[in-house]
Amino acid sequence: MDSCRDCVFITHTGEGYARARTMNKLQDNDRSGGIMWFATDRKSRKAKEIKANPRTTLFFTHAGTHDHVCVFGVSAIAAEPEVKERFWKDEWSRYWKGGPQDPDYVLVKFIPEKGEFFFNEEAQTGVIDFKAGREAG
Repeated sequence: MDSCRDCVFITHTGEGYARARTMNKLQDNDRSGGIMWFATDRKSRKAKEIKANPRTTLFFTHAGTHDHVCVFGVSAIAAEPEVKERFWKDEWSRYWKGGPQDPDYVLVKFIPEKGEFFFNEEAQTGVIDFKAGREAG
């Protein structure tokens, strides 16, 4: 997961379908408990779907090895000014003209609970318990 910038971010529609889209995971050098961040627009479908059902899934794959990990967790929309400033990238000005203070610029905070991985070369699968790591720390 750490070596992948992009992942498939999956939410649930009101009709019960999974909706998947590729998103850029934001680098967080102060990451704790596996929490991951993503930028989005307050008016996006994903923001509405997260508010209706916070259970979300991330899927990471390594193009060269075909190793992959699927992470299940909960997401929330974060709009605190200090968090928005912390992750802001100037190239996003084309989407949010108001910069990090733009009211439509928000972040998705993904809190992982558990995951499954597959290492292709080793034909090895396993489970990741993120909750245990947070409780131990």
